[in-house]
Amino acid sequence: MLAQYLDLTEEFNTTGYAFFETSSYDYAVVQIVGQGQTIYFNTTIDSGAIQGVTDGSILTSGNYYNAYATQLSDGTLVSNSSVGGDGLYRINVVGRYIRLGGGPEASATKILVMLTKIS
Repeated sequence: MLAQYLDLTEEFNTTGYAFFETSSYDYAVVQIVGQGQTIYFNTTIDSGAIQGVTDGSILTSGNYYNAYATQLSDGTLVSNSSVGGDGLYRINVVGRYIRLGGGPEASATKILVMLTKIS
């Protein structure tokens, strides 16, 4: 198993959103600690590419849609972490990018991501 670990806390607390790319991975586990607002899980394959001009990137990505995550504490499928919903959430790779969104006033003590590839 290969894994990459990301701490997206600062990005999330600065903008209310955290983005990460899931290309080449099988799933992501997101750990949320100390959140004050609902955090939504969204995904897209739209990199904002313009044929013949740019390949696009996570910075130009758009058209995000709901993604479902498995709440690892009880196995339920959720599209967001409710207020006070600290815990671990597994998101299967269904798009190129994942966005964790809580809006401009959102904050959390920690937003950690483990990207995993089964070898």
